[in-house]
Amino acid sequence: MGFFTKVGDFLGQSKPADFRVVNFWNVQSNAMLTYGIAEHFDATFTTRIYQDVHKANEYNTPGDLFLDVKAGSFSVLNNRINLGGQASFRFPTGDDVNYPFENYTAGSLEFGLKALFSYYNDPFLTHRD
Repeated sequence: MGFFTKVGDFLGQSKPADFRVVNFWNVQSNAMLTYGIAEHFDATFTTRIYQDVHKANEYNTPGDLFLDVKAGSFSVLNNRINLGGQASFRFPTGDDVNYPFENYTAGSLEFGLKALFSYYNDPFLTHRD
């Protein structure tokens, strides 16, 4: 569950005539399922169960679906460096998109690629008991 709130108020002596105090909130609940496919591969499925919007009595249920496929823990240089990669997909199943303070979405199928990198100064750190 994610939660964020921010009250916007005017700091100073004279407020503009059309100024209004606002309260932004961002509440969402997600459900995730991760499955280890093999030693170096896994997949994570996420669904946004609930996303509150900034309108009275409106919410987005269910939200978008997300799929992440990861390959990682490939060791090089005597276990000092671990490499991996991730492919992410977003399937637009929710009614509303582009909430304040959230990542931008085009409202269509989206994908992204990430490179993963870890460095260990002590190559035996991960193998100590």
